[in-house]
Amino acid sequence: MRLDGESATLDVGRFAMEYGEARLIGFADFNENGRAFDGARVRFRPGAGVFIDGFITQQAEGRGRSSAEHFGGGDQYFYGLYAQLGPAISKRLDFDLYTLGLSSGPDEAARGANGETVRTDGAAEATLGTRLKHRAGKWDYGVEAGLQIGQRSDVEASVDTFAGQVDAEIGLAPNASSRVFVGGAYATGDDPTTATDESWNQLFPRAHRHIGLMDVIGDRSNIGQGRLGVKLPIAGKLSVQSTGHLFWRPEGIDAAQGFAGGEVDTKFAYTWSKRLVAHALYGVFVPGEALPDDRLAHYLELQLTARF
Repeated sequence: MRLDGESATLDVGRFAMEYGEARLIGFADFNENGRAFDGARVRFRPGAGVFIDGFITQQAEGRGRSSAEHFGGGDQYFYGLYAQLGPAISKRLDFDLYTLGLSSGPDEAARGANGETVRTDGAAEATLGTRLKHRAGKWDYGVEAGLQIGQRSDVEASVDTFAGQVDAEIGLAPNASSRVFVGGAYATGDDPTTATDESWNQLFPRAHRHIGLMDVIGDRSNIGQGRLGVKLPIAGKLSVQSTGHLFWRPEGIDAAQGFAGGEVDTKFAYTWSKRLVAHALYGVFVPGEALPDDRLAHYLELQLTARF
């Protein structure tokens, strides 16, 4: 259900959400299922291009699975405030502030190969962050940073968390069809020698957009990355876009610390018209010593997009 007014909108039920570059919240429309959220969201629009969202959604239902004798046992909720304020300052500025919460109730459920009952304590963590992106002539630059504090559920007891991430990029676009950029990202991993969980929780992003289209690295957590990319017209309606990545693992959790590999993604696109576009994408991943598998990984994608 949607109630829409001149300066506010209320959504109740199932809806999609995406903010900024989708590093934390995105549609995930690269697969056939996509992603939706169940809950309620209200958007206030105090000015052109400016909005403040408040939402609360349920991510998991413990009823019928959890035997915890608590209201909300086994439930998980995702909620927060997200403000897009940039247009109030400048038309070329993106400036966002957000505070997001993820809470889970105490849970007692049969798990494991032997069906034993495992108890996890309830917990709540907060993600505080900001995003800045600006265009000045032919140049553009952006940065997004976040901090996570609070507690996460673990067996028998919750654990404190203190994690962070930063992503930055600068680009040069001499014209509308060309751009070259350099950037990088860092998301903390858990140090197993401490009682605190320092691993970054990426929440619900489109992470592969920024850290490799092949998804070999996976979650934006325990990862350092540098990237370099270019987009150029070749001839007529044909263009090419290529991005190279280098990855390393700051902490030795599931694998060794150190260099995790490199990836190159190259896409050729042919635009017949505004409504019909075809592209061919090839990616190759060269693993480093921090990954257990030393074989090359290849990815090929062919796509025809028609817009009606």
